[in-house]
Amino acid sequence: MIHYVLFSLRTRLLLLVLLAGVPSVGLMLLTAVEQRRSAEAAVERDALRLVRQTVAAQERLIEEGRLLLVSLSRVPVVRSGTPDECRALLADVLQQFPHYFNLSVVRPSGDTYCSGRPLVAANIADRPFFQDVVRTQTFVVSDFVLGRATGRPNLALAHPVLDGAGQLNGVLVGGFELTEMSDLVGEAACQPDQPSLLSIVRVSC
Repeated sequence: MIHYVLFSLRTRLLLLVLLAGVPSVGLMLLTAVEQRRSAEAAVERDALRLVRQTVAAQERLIEEGRLLLVSLSRVPVVRSGTPDECRALLADVLQQFPHYFNLSVVRPSGDTYCSGRPLVAANIADRPFFQDVVRTQTFVVSDFVLGRATGRPNLALAHPVLDGAGQLNGVLVGGFELTEMSDLVGEAACQPDQPSLLSIVRVSC
């Protein structure tokens, strides 16, 4: 009988201890769940912020490319200079913008008139972005395509070159290789307040 009483007392004490600890364990579990939810929400916010910064950086890079091509399209050497004069200017600009794999002026026929880098002769009249520029005479951004000279994926920016009468004289094309553009966008996304790339170029019109 005494053994039973002692056993019952021990059982009750153990139950009391367990019951006393239940709120603490529950609070710990609840805290852990909340911390996990908070961590997941933070990861989602960081991922969304990175996506937004990356998109903004890509848009900024393309806009800076557009402004560069607009400026170059107004330079007399590009509009009506000799191939050698045009080539020398584009080569000099490429020294300041090494992230472009090339800058070139292409005639409406699709044949390259001058190129900042040595280029394997290739007609691009069949490229959709080139056809769009010829048809609309506005700035165009291509889809990612395989470069015929390099065999690597690239993105082309293209802007019309007009003569003194406002007629299409050529198309100015600037190309980014996919890996180079990804690196630039990644750097710009991590440093959204970096100076504009255009701040380092000086083109005389």
